[in-house]
Amino acid sequence: MMKTIKNIINFSFIKDKTITECKELSFDVVGIGNAVVDYTILTKDLKFIDIFKLQKNTMNPISSNVFEDILQYFSTQESPIKSKNFCGSVANTINILNSNKVKSLLISSVGFDQDGNDYIKNINHNLGINIINDANTFKSLIIVTPDNSRTMCTVLDEKIVIDFDSIKQNILGVLKNTKILIIEGYLFFNSDNIDAVEKICILAKQHNIIICVCLSDENCLINNKDRILYIINHFSNFISSNEDEFNIIREDINNNILKIITMDSRGARIEYNNNKIQVSTKNNIKIIDTTGAGDAFLAGFLNVIIKNNCNFQDNEILKNAIESGNVIASKIIQKIGAGVL
Repeated sequence: MMKTIKNIINFSFIKDKTITECKELSFDVVGIGNAVVDYTILTKDLKFIDIFKLQKNTMNPISSNVFEDILQYFSTQESPIKSKNFCGSVANTINILNSNKVKSLLISSVGFDQDGNDYIKNINHNLGINIINDANTFKSLIIVTPDNSRTMCTVLDEKIVIDFDSIKQNILGVLKNTKILIIEGYLFFNSDNIDAVEKICILAKQHNIIICVCLSDENCLINNKDRILYIINHFSNFISSNEDEFNIIREDINNNILKIITMDSRGARIEYNNNKIQVSTKNNIKIIDTTGAGDAFLAGFLNVIIKNNCNFQDNEILKNAIESGNVIASKIIQKIGAGVL
């Protein structure tokens, strides 16, 4: 039975450390994002897109009932669940960074349910987690088709939000000793989260913390473009995105913000002022599941940046960081699920 926690995001679990102890720690990277239990399904059946009125190759917010209906549909199609992973976009990045001995912390929330209990038990990295008593932990069906598309069907409980007033003192204590802050783009599906993210970014800037905004999802970006652009242009030092996401905002983003753009099988590039650096990836990689590839790339990239004193000015370091990102991403896509390597 899980312990009942009354305060919203009180960082009750930080790898067996109290928040007071955590404030005395330093972190290379702190990520704020959603905690999600992922269920991966591999299928050749494309009819499910029309049957459940889904958008292919993006994130579809759905109800718990639709989640169960989709599960039932695939249970009769010989497409069983291939993996269950305890993830989240920024959580994936933090997982990999910690496995590479980069001191990192994930700040997130789960519901007071079995999925939340399992999430806490199965996460090996530093975790600042809140248990919200009357909420359900986010869960997602990742449906992978032979064209390497991944259609995400995610149950999002509106009760799970960032309550800035409750976390202000705790997050300030953590951020004082942090080098880089990552903001997950999926948070922007909720307008309350956007408000909280802006306030967190103000705190981070007061302590000269480098801020990265991950774009995460095209639909979310389109629906909240003005507010996301405000946060990017006023607070972020760099962004991480794929080409489709970047093309939505490329004309509106400040030139002095470093842009990391992944390009699927063609590798990745950086754009910064009038500077461009592109590194191709290896050929002949057998792609099984691209879930978490961008998260893995960012982890590989930051691994090099952190170990070079957060130097974003040296082109050789940036090139090595892209190469590192390509290597880590190529490993992730050759397995099912977005868990640790």
